[in-house]
Amino acid sequence: TAGDLAQGFLGNCWLVASIAAIVKQPTWLRKLFVEADLVAGRFVIQLFDMASGRWELVEVDDFVPCTLEDDWSEIPYTEQEDGTRVYNYQDIYTAQGTKRL
Repeated sequence: TAGDLAQGFLGNCWLVASIAAIVKQPTWLRKLFVEADLVAGRFVIQLFDMASGRWELVEVDDFVPCTLEDDWSEIPYTEQEDGTRVYNYQDIYTAQGTKRL
């Protein structure tokens, strides 16, 4: 569901918000998938490029990089009233953008 999505550290809120909106319209979502190879985990989707004003084909795989919460146990954080953990970018990434974990 749309509520299952959360923005990570990529600064991709625009993409997460778009995905959250389109999952509420299954017909639209199915139209985005041009090819699907479930065995290989390969998909071709079409995304609209606002700069060029046309649909572009993008090949993606089913690998979704995740970090287990246990991996974050040594990283300092603050906790909001609702229990959400807030991490400091500098505690996780170097100035060059590589992970410290």
